[in-house]
Amino acid sequence: MATRFVEWDECEVPKCDVDLSRAGGNNQVTGTGTVGDDQVDLRLRGSADNYNGREGDDFIIGNGDNNKLLGSDGCDTLFGMGGGDKIKGGNDKDLIYGDDGHGSNSEGNDCLDGDAGNDTIFGEGYNDRIDGGTENDLIYGDYDPADTNSPNRVEGNDGILGGEGDDTVFGGGGNDVIIGDDADAYSLDDGHDKLYGGAGNDCMAGEAGNDCMWGEDGDDTMYGNEGNDGMSGGAGNDRMSGGLDHDFMDGGDGDDEMFGDLRQGRATDLDIGSDTWTGGTQFEFAGGSDIMFGGTGGDYMDGGAATDLLYGESGEDRMFGGRGADYLSGGADDDSMMGDEAGDLMRGGSGDDWMRGGAGDDVIFGDQGTSAERRARLVEVDNETCVRASEDEDGGPDGDDLILGGDGNDLIYGQGGHDEIYGGKAQDTIFGNDGDDQIDGDAGNDLIEGNDGNDTIHGGTGNDTAEGNDGNDAIYGDDGNDLLSGNDGNDWMSGGNGDDTMDGGTGNDVMYGDAGNDTMYGHTGNDWMSGGTGNDWMSGGAGNDTIYGDDGNDLQYGDDGNDWMSGGNGNDTVNGDAGDDVMFGDAGHDVLNGGGGADTISGGTGSDDLNGGGGDDVLNGNNGEDFLHGGAGDDKLTGGDGKDVFEVHLTWDGKGFTSSDGSDVVYDFDMDHDADVVTFVIDGADGVSATALFNALNAAATVTDNGTNTTISVGGASLRLLNVSANHPFNFDSLEGINDFSDGNYLYEAIDIVIV
Repeated sequence: MATRFVEWDECEVPKCDVDLSRAGGNNQVTGTGTVGDDQVDLRLRGSADNYNGREGDDFIIGNGDNNKLLGSDGCDTLFGMGGGDKIKGGNDKDLIYGDDGHGSNSEGNDCLDGDAGNDTIFGEGYNDRIDGGTENDLIYGDYDPADTNSPNRVEGNDGILGGEGDDTVFGGGGNDVIIGDDADAYSLDDGHDKLYGGAGNDCMAGEAGNDCMWGEDGDDTMYGNEGNDGMSGGAGNDRMSGGLDHDFMDGGDGDDEMFGDLRQGRATDLDIGSDTWTGGTQFEFAGGSDIMFGGTGGDYMDGGAATDLLYGESGEDRMFGGRGADYLSGGADDDSMMGDEAGDLMRGGSGDDWMRGGAGDDVIFGDQGTSAERRARLVEVDNETCVRASEDEDGGPDGDDLILGGDGNDLIYGQGGHDEIYGGKAQDTIFGNDGDDQIDGDAGNDLIEGNDGNDTIHGGTGNDTAEGNDGNDAIYGDDGNDLLSGNDGNDWMSGGNGDDTMDGGTGNDVMYGDAGNDTMYGHTGNDWMSGGTGNDWMSGGAGNDTIYGDDGNDLQYGDDGNDWMSGGNGNDTVNGDAGDDVMFGDAGHDVLNGGGGADTISGGTGSDDLNGGGGDDVLNGNNGEDFLHGGAGDDKLTGGDGKDVFEVHLTWDGKGFTSSDGSDVVYDFDMDHDADVVTFVIDGADGVSATALFNALNAAATVTDNGTNTTISVGGASLRLLNVSANHPFNFDSLEGINDFSDGNYLYEAIDIVIV
């Protein structure tokens, strides 16, 4: 965990001490006015540097020395002139100038105190300390009336206290410290202040009340503290802390730092994500719903407690929503954002963003989002327009985002760009949208759609639903019973562990069932399938498909197209269906049905059942004691090693036999060693004894022998046995004759019937 030291300026302004009982200045002589309106110019008196106006509306002008001037009661006007003066207005509405009020005699670091009343105070040049006192004051830290464009040309590092009441303070040039109210204690009389830092690196604290602060130029530090505050950093690298209640922050230009719910107080360290921020200046957490705008530059924002709105805008921003249900919008450039504890709404904006939802059920958009949402153009504090803000649309290109969902049930949209998305621990819904995305649902039962682009999707643990949609996608179910759909494009799918269902959709897809009892649909396209371990159900669909059952007792359908099918290990059922299919039973006791088309069927090891179906088929039993039935069409049958059975299917109508089988050829019928059998499978003969039915079959069948091959014809079907009579001293002319020979020489009957 990284540790960063946060060195923020602490806003401290020593109070002015204007005590005429302690002499000050050069001559240390104090003059005292009358009860009435005095007009005093110490430049003319020659002996006094200090003056107490007492009651009345006094007009007092200091001299070039360090004067102490006290207006006391009445609406007084006081000029410090040159030197480091201490001036206190006293009660009522006073007008105080630290120097001459014209900017021509701006000398000395003045200490100015408005005291009671609605005062107007001008610090003019140098480093002045100003305290507005109670009630509603107007304060200028640096003032030059000769500059008609701005009151802030004369620079000085001023310390200004607005005091109680609704104060308006202009820091002017220089590095000013401005505190809206009493810095020592919070009071119910603390007002709603307007603080303008001006040029320079200013430190401002609103204290209590709904305050507005403008940093303007320079690297400014602002504390809203209590109240609903508005802060605008302006140019420069600014630091803002909202404090209690509902605050608004706009960083403006520069690399800014913003904390929604911190204020000056006791020491603490800030744990945010993987970083620890150690407070050089003390802060404590508070609460409130804050609004922050980063502006240009790379900004740092922390919403803290409550529901916050954070807008990064331009620049590479770092944003932390904090403990509330927050809205975070990165804006332009490459942003980093973390939602933290509650359910947050996050939008990365343009650029390559890093986003993490944290705890809670989050909604995350990698780029702009789909809504036409805009932020407020004006923000009001205490019915006063405090900060102007632009619209929340950066208009930049979509970026390649890294999105981490976190612990909750998250809804994530990658949107444009080539995004990398991780759902996290719970049940997430993830849409990659445009671009070639990499998506991992992680833990939980997730719903994932890659959408446009060539996406790579991992379901992770849990029973996931993953769809590639457009593009050539790679989809991994990983652990759990997953539902995987490639949809459009040439997709690659792996079910992983569990009983998975895969649907290739359109395109030429590749599917691996892996472990578990999987269900696989190729649909359209020339698909390639491997069932893996487990008892799998596989359907190629349209197209010329390649299907491997691998381990387990698999059920396969080639469907349309010229398919290549292999049952693999286990007792498999392989159905070629339409098309000219090539089928292998491989190991195990398999059932292979060619269906329509001219099929090539091989049983492999084990005792297999081969059915050619329609078309002119080629059947080879290979090893084992196999059953071969050519079906319709003119088929070629080879039993291979073992005692094989060649079937002819007939229907008995009580008078004769009919068949839909074609004219088949048996290439290796052997009565000498393998003891092969021709079996007539007869339908419709219920109640007829086997003896009577065989006699009827023997009478209806025609057996011809040319000295080499024996042909049996009945009901429209024929079976030619090659090289049977070539190995014996006489020709066969009936089924009974064949059985007589086999029974007499090899103790079995070569012709058999089965009634179904």
